[in-house]
Amino acid sequence: MTTSLICSAVCFSLLLSMPAGAQSTETLDHLGSRPRMQVAAGVVSPAANQYGNFAMQFHGRDGMALRVDVWVLRTIEELQLQPAPVGAQFERKVTQTQLSLPIGVSFVFPFAAAPLRVEPSGGIGLLPLNRYDVKEVDSPSGGTETVHTQTTTRPAWYLSAGLTVRWRHVIAQQHVFQYFDGSGVLERLPHPTMIGLMW
Repeated sequence: MTTSLICSAVCFSLLLSMPAGAQSTETLDHLGSRPRMQVAAGVVSPAANQYGNFAMQFHGRDGMALRVDVWVLRTIEELQLQPAPVGAQFERKVTQTQLSLPIGVSFVFPFAAAPLRVEPSGGIGLLPLNRYDVKEVDSPSGGTETVHTQTTTRPAWYLSAGLTVRWRHVIAQQHVFQYFDGSGVLERLPHPTMIGLMW
């Protein structure tokens, strides 16, 4: 079992074990029927991984909420630094860039922890875009670099588990994704941490 699956299982277990009173509307701010929107982003150095999220959240009378999510997740990973083959005078660097666009829905179980609002969530959705770009750069000593590129597209679906903490209009959130396609579980997944606004 991958780390992502373990984290997802733990988060979903917390959701199921949460007492019903934690979802009571008496402990929450009055939100009315108006949906809330949120925008969040994050950048992780030094790889310059880039994450973005736009969501609209609808609150029910029982305290639970339904959130519609659109994510843009871009991760960069240096896969390996290969030594030159015997007799060759070059070094090979392999870099993989993954760009995915998860779109789906999440069930949110908010509760108050004054002065904060804590919102665990679990979601499911599709990845209409899930692209991998692999670049191999051969660097000969004293010569010109040779670049080889390969692009693979693997549409998939996903499960997610997350936690959002809100203070007034400022939010911080951490999410864990697990991607699946026809061949099974996909590895090297984004685990975005983001800061944003909700209004």
